Amino acid sequence: MSNDRTTSTLATTIPVDVLDVAARLGVSEILSTVMDLTESVFECGVEARIEEDPEIAGDVRISLLVRESTDTADQLRRRSEWSRRMFDLAHPRSHLFRLSAELSDDSST
Repeated sequence: MSNDRTTSTLATTIPVDVLDVAARLGVSEILSTVMDLTESVFECGVEARIEEDPEIAGDVRISLLVRESTDTADQLRRRSEWSRRMFDLAHPRSHLFRLSAELSDDSST
C-alpha cells in the first residue's frame, strides 16, 4: 500500500504529514471544515503545513497559508471573518490552527 495518503478539500490537497499531525493533535474531525472555511473566506486555495516552534518543545501547529490582496481593508475584513468563523466552530482545539499569508500581486485574488 502506498504512503501517499492525502485528503482533498475544494481546491486543496492536505499532505500526509498534516493529516498525521492533525490526528495526533485531536483535530482530524475539523481539519476539512477549517480548510473549507479558509478557502471560502480568502477565495483561494489553502496550503496546509506543519509549524513547530524551535524554542518550545512539542509546540506544533497547523499553519494555513493563503494569498491575500495588497488592499489593507480587504486583508482586515477577511482575517476578521476567518477569526469569527473559527470562533464559531467552538472546538476546544481550534487554537492549533494558525493563519499565514503571502501578499498577492494579482488584483484578481
